[in-house]
Amino acid sequence: MFRQVTRSAALVILLAMTAACASTGGPPPPPPQTVRSGADTAPADLQLVCANAVAIELNTNPDKTLPISSVKAQGESYQVTVAADQRQANCFVTADGVVQSIVPL
Repeated sequence: MFRQVTRSAALVILLAMTAACASTGGPPPPPPQTVRSGADTAPADLQLVCANAVAIELNTNPDKTLPISSVKAQGESYQVTVAADQRQANCFVTADGVVQSIVPL
């Protein structure tokens, strides 16, 4: 009798799991692309080069100066937006890590 109840319970659990899987409608959609996962964003090392350059240019605390976005610019250069305390700046950097310009926003 106990074995019959155990088999029945296992069957009910298996059917419930199957129904739950079937009701989801397939695999979940891929996560949305974020700033860091995009193919046209600056590599992390170049973002940090810009953060350091902006900290020096704006005379802010380097520990509180962080890159918040980046996009590929012309050729092999990138535009990195950096937050520094209550201010922001755009930094233009080459793929070789040479800062071309810093523009406070």
